[in-house]
Amino acid sequence: MQLKLKNNTVDLNFGIRFVKELNKLSPVSSGDMSFGMGLTKAIPAFQAGDPEAFANILYCATFANSPRPSYEDIEDYLDSADVKELDKLSDEVLENLHKSSVVSRAINKMS
Repeated sequence: MQLKLKNNTVDLNFGIRFVKELNKLSPVSSGDMSFGMGLTKAIPAFQAGDPEAFANILYCATFANSPRPSYEDIEDYLDSADVKELDKLSDEVLENLHKSSVVSRAINKMS
């Protein structure tokens, strides 16, 4: 999947490295242990329409781009898009999340 940001086209990838990036944004720690709960927290929030979760998912999906767009680039894009554009993008992202075997498996277990 691709997204156009500031006249640049960036690739969005939703595999295991995407999940690792989400985990970096949302670590859960207990004592000396750290747990990766980024996907578990992000997906329900995204599906509920949380704009920060949407930004986190888009940003984390850009991990393979060089140069990588900044988080602010993602926020600016979301702030400037109209509702129809955001709805279409949200649907595309959800479709692509379900195409990823590792992510789809996790989403299905959340239901």
